[in-house]
Amino acid sequence: MNSSERSAYLAGIVDGEGSIYCCRSGGYYYPILEIGQSGDKGKDFLFWIRSVYGGHINSYKPGKKTRNRLQAHAWILTGKSIVPALEDVLPFLRLKRAQALKAIEMTKLLKQNGNGRAFKISEENLAERKRIGEEISQLNKSGNIPANIEIPVYEVSPRT
Repeated sequence: MNSSERSAYLAGIVDGEGSIYCCRSGGYYYPILEIGQSGDKGKDFLFWIRSVYGGHINSYKPGKKTRNRLQAHAWILTGKSIVPALEDVLPFLRLKRAQALKAIEMTKLLKQNGNGRAFKISEENLAERKRIGEEISQLNKSGNIPANIEIPVYEVSPRT
């Protein structure tokens, strides 16, 4: 699979199974890209994505009411680390393109010093992060499907 095929494939996964959202922690807002899967095959798939883009994987055991279900797993990227993944899939995203653009915009407001610790953040920066986070949240609400989704037609050559 070449990089363009991988990006198109992952864009489909992000559009269908992924989430692009904003989290608030300690008064600070930051973007998150998350893909959830279940079972061992799903977990293997998420480890493959992690090998390409980094991030971490959380696993969740089924609860008492859902004990017959497969174990759930989530691959998660946060902060500036989401940029390479989102830039790769952006040309192919259809449903979550606006959220991806807003998340990338938010990463430009994230600042760190050489030790990885955050600088003192201005009130203006925090207000802008909050605004973008609220826009992403609004885009994620049910029924907010983009009106003009372009679905390209690709010619696929049979493999020999």
